[in-house]
Amino acid sequence: MGKAYYVIGIEILCNRSQGLLGLSQKSYINKVLERFKMDKCSTSPTSIQKGDKFNLMQCPKNDLERK
Repeated sequence: MGKAYYVIGIEILCNRSQGLLGLSQKSYINKVLERFKMDKCSTSPTSIQKGDKFNLMQCPKNDLERK
């Protein structure tokens, strides 16, 4: 059957000389973004850390805060 590059939508990345094996769901993520018409959105870093707690007092309360 030959070398596998995709299995059930997961891309297989293999570099035998460096002993690396990776899995990527990039194509699935792109399909989801296209489905919800978000494929043209730009990325931005966030300052959210693991363990951060949020509450309703942090939600924007007017148009200026939403911007």
